Amino acid sequence: MISKELINKVNKSEEEFTTLFSKRYPSNVVERYFDDELKDMYDHNFSLVKEEINDEILNALLRIKEERKETFIKIECSKKLNSLVEKGFDEEQEITLVKEDYKNFNIPSIDFVTYKRYSENKEIIKDVIRIEQEYYGESYGVDFCERRWIRYANRVDQNDHSGLDIWVIYDNAIAIGYCYSFFNNEVVAMDGLLVIKEYRNKYVASNLIKHIAAYYDSPIYLHADEDDTPKEIYYKLGFIKCNVTFEYFIEKGHYEF
Repeated sequence: MISKELINKVNKSEEEFTTLFSKRYPSNVVERYFDDELKDMYDHNFSLVKEEINDEILNALLRIKEERKETFIKIECSKKLNSLVEKGFDEEQEITLVKEDYKNFNIPSIDFVTYKRYSENKEIIKDVIRIEQEYYGESYGVDFCERRWIRYANRVDQNDHSGLDIWVIYDNAIAIGYCYSFFNNEVVAMDGLLVIKEYRNKYVASNLIKHIAAYYDSPIYLHADEDDTPKEIYYKLGFIKCNVTFEYFIEKGHYEF
């Protein structure tokens, strides 16, 4: 069991991370988040719904999207919103997993990797962008891949005390993977993890998680899709599910904006 205190720390950290990039506009029913520097990244531009959504609320959100000329709408909630599924929105479940016993990783150690942080090695952002474009450029666009990581790097540069950093894994001089971390409220989050295909199933990712937890000497948490297989790996590493978020997404052309 995860203590309520630790879950509260994770929740607070999540809120702080969101506001690193997005301006928050609260209300009694819906909280809106906008990232004016990266308007096409749906993780930074979304609505947090506190209760079942109705047509009046949805139409208000759609008007905001139209005013901002966005091509998608993303809504998050802590419970299922069947009304959105009926309207054609795609539903995904994102789970938050936390490892409280962060000093105990029962995995083989590997000695062929080194780790570099962007805050101390600015040049590594080029490797992150190159790998991101290679793996996701066709899906998201090479321009978006670059702008996304420049946004993260600039945010590290703007505030050295934000707790945000970017990590790159190297085998000698070859960049083989990366992620970002966010240390806040006595916990560290890790996300955006990618290891190139040639180095998968070699404990590279799990050793990076172990390294980051040890570096910050704190419990570590991360996210996974409920329907994807990585969550099973995290369970084997000792992570425990602490939160579930229901995400609803639809692009322009599939709903009348």
